[in-house]
Amino acid sequence: MHESNLQAVKAIYQAMERGDVPGILEMIGENVEWGYEVVHSDAPWHTTVRGRHAVPRYFGALLDNVKVLRIEPLEYSASGAQVVARVKVEYTVRRSGRRVSLNQVHWWTFDQGGRVVRLWHWEDTAAVRDAWLAEPAETSQRNPAT
Repeated sequence: MHESNLQAVKAIYQAMERGDVPGILEMIGENVEWGYEVVHSDAPWHTTVRGRHAVPRYFGALLDNVKVLRIEPLEYSASGAQVVARVKVEYTVRRSGRRVSLNQVHWWTFDQGGRVVRLWHWEDTAAVRDAWLAEPAETSQRNPAT
């Protein structure tokens, strides 16, 4: 089972590269839980959504607020219903213009039918928060003569 789950995760990352949210939705369970391991964050995409119908809301919150530059899976580990991926992620936060470059860990869980029932993200949430809360680059560079 773990080999087919690994192939499904790889297919989902390929769909992400294409911006194919409907394709992703086909591979996830009706009651999927999709979220981040974060205590508190102001970043709108640091949320947990439940249910296939809510996953587009996650992608909307992400893509409305960042320009994704790179999502590259670097390595995988698969066992039974679980697939873990280390992913290089780079994006620019639209409101501040700050670039974020970090590794994330994605923990995928599958049901017996081969659909994703849980995706959990881990990342450097402090770096993301700092980029989100930073002043826009053009206003944070003040003229020392004033």
